Amino acid sequence: LRSRPEINEVILSGGDPLTAPRPYLEKIINGLAELQKEGVIDLVRLGTRLPIHNPGGVESWHYEILAKLKNPYLMLHVNHPLELTEEALSVLEKFRKIGGATILGQTVFLKGVNDDLRVLHDLFVTMAKEGIRPYYLIQNDAVYWAKHFTVPMKRAIKIWEKLRPMLSGIVATARLVIDVPHGYGKVVVPEGEGWEVNYGHYFDFKGERFEIT
Repeated sequence: LRSRPEINEVILSGGDPLTAPRPYLEKIINGLAELQKEGVIDLVRLGTRLPIHNPGGVESWHYEILAKLKNPYLMLHVNHPLELTEEALSVLEKFRKIGGATILGQTVFLKGVNDDLRVLHDLFVTMAKEGIRPYYLIQNDAVYWAKHFTVPMKRAIKIWEKLRPMLSGIVATARLVIDVPHGYGKVVVPEGEGWEVNYGHYFDFKGERFEIT
């Protein structure tokens, strides 16, 4: 990172960094905190689902180590309002109060789970009420083991068009995005209620065109 001055942000991601052994994660976080102090990097994001699927697995040292970073961002993967249990919310509150984290909510559109106007409305409103900023509503990757969860893109757009006007400015910080093939960026789907938008295709950050079916 010291030899790559064009990089100013680091994301710790999947599996789940919070399930890593303590010495391993501490070494990484301590190193990133030092790089922040040196001005080498500015931002650190950490993606996790541990507070949702196993809040009991989060220990006191997790909060303390995150506090070593300057303005850490915790990227929470949550797909349904029922996942925001009292236990999960208690853990997330400690990440905010002790760890100093800004918590952003990432949600994957899942057929039969949250492809419903009321479910998504309740999820985003609850997140905002609990100090979690709705961030991404991501179209499910069409990998073979999860294709049965994929919401057709045009249906996903229709749901989002109806949902967006129901959300206040604070709650509507979420953006519907397509995680494009080969890792070339997350393309934001335009909010077509106020504009006439051609939803027939999109381009990734390399300029390659993809058709929407």
